[in-house]
Amino acid sequence: MKEIPDKEIKNPLAIPVRTEILLEDNKILDIEITNIKGSIANPLSRQQLEDKFMDCTSFIGSESIQRNCFEWVLKIPDLSDIKHLTQILEEFPTVLNQ
Repeated sequence: MKEIPDKEIKNPLAIPVRTEILLEDNKILDIEITNIKGSIANPLSRQQLEDKFMDCTSFIGSESIQRNCFEWVLKIPDLSDIKHLTQILEEFPTVLNQ
């Protein structure tokens, strides 16, 4: 992976993602994508974010806890006290041990 110096980045919200793929015939595909889905410049919609959250937390096994936690995670920037969120998160070990 090649590091791109900060001075070469024209738009900090559009940091490119570059990858090289070695094919079986030894050809190399060099791909660069700017503004990948989920980046600051190309954010996920609320529904896409919720779908991803639900998928990543599916191990919990309780859709109601997942949805409750997701709603509280969205509120984090506006919370003056995260006590209620930490109480929800304390439920995770209980769910995992069932």
